[in-house]
Amino acid sequence: MLRLQVAQLRDGQSIDRPTYDFASHTRTGETVRLTPPSLVVVDGMLALHDPELRKHFDLKIFVDVDDDVRFIRRLRRDVVERGRTVDSVIGQYLASVKEMHDLYVAPQKYAADLIISWMTYNDRAVAMLNAWATTTD
Repeated sequence: MLRLQVAQLRDGQSIDRPTYDFASHTRTGETVRLTPPSLVVVDGMLALHDPELRKHFDLKIFVDVDDDVRFIRRLRRDVVERGRTVDSVIGQYLASVKEMHDLYVAPQKYAADLIISWMTYNDRAVAMLNAWATTTD
């Protein structure tokens, strides 16, 4: 469905985007109506995984973040926003998250047009992307 909806947005069509509940790990029955903007950003840790989806992208960016930073961000988010325990986040990370990142997420950098190192806010990269986005309108 994502491939179809990205193609529809590129073609100037509105879509009904599904919503996801991270606490229950399921889609809700609700959708959000999106009208086609001048710039479509597809964000997600597997956004570059599907070769068919990548065909719809004008610019493919991979944000490269150190393992420790990713883990700390995940721990904070899951405890604060999703009501999980520290032990459950650590257990999930060790049981599957790290391995799946190495298998599926990290290799996507080779499909990217641009790899941005991101330990903290990268103002130079943001300025460069802003300049690119404003020249492609």
